[in-house]
Amino acid sequence: MSLNIDTEREKLDRVPALALELVHLRVDVIVTGGSQATLLAKDATAKFPIVMAQDNDPVASGFAASLARPGGNITGLSNLTPELTGKQLELLKEIIPKISRVAVLRDLTEPGTPQTVRQTELAAQGFGVQPHYADIQRQRDIDTAFHAVSNRRVEALLVLPSAVFNSNREQIVALAVKAGFLRCTPGRNMWKTEG
Repeated sequence: MSLNIDTEREKLDRVPALALELVHLRVDVIVTGGSQATLLAKDATAKFPIVMAQDNDPVASGFAASLARPGGNITGLSNLTPELTGKQLELLKEIIPKISRVAVLRDLTEPGTPQTVRQTELAAQGFGVQPHYADIQRQRDIDTAFHAVSNRRVEALLVLPSAVFNSNREQIVALAVKAGFLRCTPGRNMWKTEG
């Protein structure tokens, strides 16, 4: 038995090559963390089993035909995060009742983003909040995205799920603190970064 652990969180552009390398090594299983890595592993093989450590919605991401009968070679955990954005906006509204403008940091390369954005739009409309999107496609876009929404007089920041955001949480928290944004993030690890 051999266990290969490769943590290339900071270098998502290397994941396709790493996935192909694992296929060539004829591993028994590939374990991925996040939607992007799962998508890249799926592109690399339909033969070897892929276990995703987390995905927002495997059906919407195209990893499973349905939750009851996923089919294919991918299995794993889902947290169905798209529905949680409504709860996050509700919490922001409770904390700041007069809130009307929220920055939403979204990763356009994340497979689950379109569905999460639809849920965000529905919830925002229901709470009378206007979302202002800050779009990124890679780590180097984060600063630019923050500067764009900082000029829109937003009152809070909602961070949608993304492997890029998770691996760059220190940068995101620092920028949010500097801008004075109240933050609502998809996991506790962004709060732990603040100390």
